[in-house]
Amino acid sequence: TTRTGLESLKRGEVTALTYKSPKIDGALPVQFAVDWLKGLVIARTKTLPVHIITSDEAEDFLTREDFQNLDLTPLKQAISERDVRAVDTFTRVVVSELLRTRVVSMESFRGFLVEIVSYLMGISKEQNLNFTSTVGDYDTLYRNLFNRQSIEQTLSWISEIAKNIIVRISNQSCRARAERAVHWVDENYTQPLSLGSIAARLDMSPRYLGQLFREQTGCLFNDYLNMVRLEKAAGLLRHSSLNTREIAECVGYSNTNYFNPLFNVRSGCSPTQFRHWDHYNSVNDRLTTEVLPTSEGQVSNSPWCAVLPRRSSP
Repeated sequence: TTRTGLESLKRGEVTALTYKSPKIDGALPVQFAVDWLKGLVIARTKTLPVHIITSDEAEDFLTREDFQNLDLTPLKQAISERDVRAVDTFTRVVVSELLRTRVVSMESFRGFLVEIVSYLMGISKEQNLNFTSTVGDYDTLYRNLFNRQSIEQTLSWISEIAKNIIVRISNQSCRARAERAVHWVDENYTQPLSLGSIAARLDMSPRYLGQLFREQTGCLFNDYLNMVRLEKAAGLLRHSSLNTREIAECVGYSNTNYFNPLFNVRSGCSPTQFRHWDHYNSVNDRLTTEVLPTSEGQVSNSPWCAVLPRRSSP
């Protein structure tokens, strides 16, 4: 329905107008016939005219205010709060408002769609997300944005994009928090640490952080913590004159009765034996190449993330 059509209706040049375009109205019977010949059940469709405008209503439609763009604040808040349900609520409100308005010019509706898509593109760029991987190339974006048969379909498609962005931001945020947890261990290994304490700091459940931590490092949390501490202990045994008890305390072990057996299990020798090895340099070289994190942020494939290679005493 266009202003030109409404003016023609008012002048009596046409008998009536409908909301749906002639292209859709003309194509539907053909499609129904094809489906019927294929033996398909013809279901009710929303693409048939939902309202017929007569000459008595033409003046009302001509003077009616066009659709005014809705506030995008609820959508922005939904994405900010990672609230998928709020996105669905926003979509329902927009559809309801459009149906209540009854008259929506193509220019106004397209402008509203472009405003939403521009915001989604902006938030994707801000979060370092590839927007093209979500919506496809420009041609695909154009087809989905402007060539769908109903307002509901178009807004539903945009809603799915918004929810996809929420999921990707959430996943990215989880990876970032896992990286922060690893960094916290690397920087604070001398302090009493637990998965629960770090999870509380990052506002996550210990169980979920444990899963992310293992994905990030290839190790369980305690294995990675011991790896860092024992690697630091090996360095102190090599480069300092501190005794075993002092070294254990320096790397976060308050009890040498726990540190000594752990070091022995991981290395195959006691801390004292390690310090007096004639070839500890080669052992430390193996330590650097075999168990430290790689450039991709993953540790070695050792099943227990050992800080020292197993080696028999000379």
